[in-house]
Amino acid sequence: MKELLRVEGLKVFAGGEALVRLKSLRVDDGEIVLITGPSGSGKTSLLRCLVGVHELAGLNYSGIISLGVDRSELSYIPQEPWYGLITPYPILELMGFSGLSEGSIRAYAEALNVGHVLESNSIDLSAGEIQRILFLEALLSESRLILMDEVTAYLDEGSRNQLVSVIEGLRSNYGISFMVVDHDIDLWKDCVDKVVYVSGGEAVTYSNVDDLPTTGLTSKVMEEVRALASEVRNYSNGELLLKAINVWFKYPDSRDYVIKGVDLELSGGDLLIIQGPSGKGKSTLLKIISGIHKPSRGKILRYYKYLQYVPENPLIYLSEPTPRDELRGDLEIAKEAYLSHVLDTPITRLSSGERRRLAIASAITRGADLVVLDEPSVGLDPENLVRVLRLLTKAISRGVGLIVATHSRLLTYIGSKIITL
Repeated sequence: MKELLRVEGLKVFAGGEALVRLKSLRVDDGEIVLITGPSGSGKTSLLRCLVGVHELAGLNYSGIISLGVDRSELSYIPQEPWYGLITPYPILELMGFSGLSEGSIRAYAEALNVGHVLESNSIDLSAGEIQRILFLEALLSESRLILMDEVTAYLDEGSRNQLVSVIEGLRSNYGISFMVVDHDIDLWKDCVDKVVYVSGGEAVTYSNVDDLPTTGLTSKVMEEVRALASEVRNYSNGELLLKAINVWFKYPDSRDYVIKGVDLELSGGDLLIIQGPSGKGKSTLLKIISGIHKPSRGKILRYYKYLQYVPENPLIYLSEPTPRDELRGDLEIAKEAYLSHVLDTPITRLSSGERRRLAIASAITRGADLVVLDEPSVGLDPENLVRVLRLLTKAISRGVGLIVATHSRLLTYIGSKIITL
């Protein structure tokens, strides 16, 4: 087997502070390597060093990273998909990464369920659609080693399973290797060759998922989720905050409606879950509810006094340099969100999961009677997701109304109302 990547004695640093150590790792052709571990443990930092973009993130490292492939045969799909596209239309992006005809590109895009967005404006795509476009770019550029950071995070369950199936076929038929950062261990357990578990500053390699210190959802986690679900369903106070009546919406450059005849009501103490496949308009509906977009047809009746909207990208929401500033010194909510240890860390150096917990905690502290959250579970391991569920439950108990777009089964489980697009 051909060696594509070898790591020896790797230590990753940020501003002189040691983040994570990996003694050794070898990736051969046709292998799938899963990188997992708690939020903020250094998984993304490790991946950035392996792919060679560490300096852009203020990282440096010591040790050996040896590539057995040319740099042109290496692809990296970042955790924040909105930073990946550089052209206004996906079809131009994909044609630029291959010498294939437009017809061939369309065939590949259809196989990943993104053929219908090839002429859409890139800024109108969902995060899940962008992730699949970036994955297709990596394949069309004939990469031999593809490093993917939370590439399933914005996908619905069906699309996740489809992507894993495609990856298994590519490694079996073409010997392409993949390194995947993901919290969903169960999704990958039947196809990975190695697992790197990152926690407490150490990255340890295992040959079997069953040998990991954690194997995903524990009975303790599920027990708490069930208890929170029972609480949430008792908090609705009947005071109407928002009502949508026959809402339709299409983007100016599109002939098709992305939102079609949606009706909903939300009262104080409600947790309304908006679910559905990737690209079906969940984020668009949240923007309509929040007043960013106006309905093409129908109307929104608003009775709330103050709304906070946290988009898919938490950096768009956050406005202060550190968590301490963002939370205005609220040490109690910092503790509840598991952010006490990073209160004075620059927000740009936080992990994706830490930024997301911070944005949610910040929104809750602002005194809004309606909080709208887009994909609040992304980048969170089960334990940190439960911390977020506790924060949301506490807000609901005070009469706050919550509207959440999500693919998370745990979030959907505790919802008091559910809409499927």
